[in-house]
Amino acid sequence: MLDQLRVKCILCAQTGLQRGNFVDHINKVCPKSVIQCQAADIKCPWKGPRDELQNHITTCVFEPLRPVLSLLIAETRQLIDQVKKHDNEIKELTQKMYQLQKSAKFKRHGALTVPLFRRSKIISNINVIIDGTDKLLDRWRAKPFRQVHMDIIEQCQKLLLEIFGLIAFDYNLEAIDDNNLAKKNELTQALQDIINMIYTMISAPRIVSIIYLKCCPRYRRAHAIVERYLNKMVEREFAESSESRAQRKKTSLIASLVSSLQIDEKTEARKMEEEKKGKLYP
Repeated sequence: MLDQLRVKCILCAQTGLQRGNFVDHINKVCPKSVIQCQAADIKCPWKGPRDELQNHITTCVFEPLRPVLSLLIAETRQLIDQVKKHDNEIKELTQKMYQLQKSAKFKRHGALTVPLFRRSKIISNINVIIDGTDKLLDRWRAKPFRQVHMDIIEQCQKLLLEIFGLIAFDYNLEAIDDNNLAKKNELTQALQDIINMIYTMISAPRIVSIIYLKCCPRYRRAHAIVERYLNKMVEREFAESSESRAQRKKTSLIASLVSSLQIDEKTEARKMEEEKKGKLYP
């Protein structure tokens, strides 16, 4: 009964409207009702009375771009879905890493490698640190007297890189030698590329950094070079005698890792066949 009552639209002043149809009038017919542009789905910001819509459409810059913008929006949504997928994968990997960190194998490897970075171990390599620092200072002193520009931060990064290579891997990265010589060292250049890219992405969101590094050809190439050199170092370390390795593992990271790997192999070899395949129960 109440829906049959006649009412007046407060926007367009039309009279004789049935109360039950008033909402439809506002949403679909009323010329003064504020509506969006039909290109609102592709981000047109216009809002105005319905009777001004046609005038706006003739000048709307979004509607003619609908084919292109629709494609871009669709691609953006696909990228968002991919990012969410990668985010879930990263969470799973993080969980697996957390579980790995709790494993006895990880703790034993940590027990072997972490002591190498303690104060007493660093002091035992103080001569390496001093020699590298002196080499860098000599390079600075050899610069022309009037030369002002020098990237001290980059120079110190190269110094740390060279010291780390000598202490951890017993490998001269030649990072603070002449620039032309350093560029010839493939491993040094690869490590420098990785450091520079990580430094560039350090302030970016974690998911963006991971996706960027996974998709960056330069990073993948540098990572492959580092992995290849590390494999060579491991092979060379395996060729050393047990006595030599036992002595060097106190100060060399690569020697400690190889010793740890050999312990794993010996432990695995001592396992009974039932433990490898799983015991059978009647």
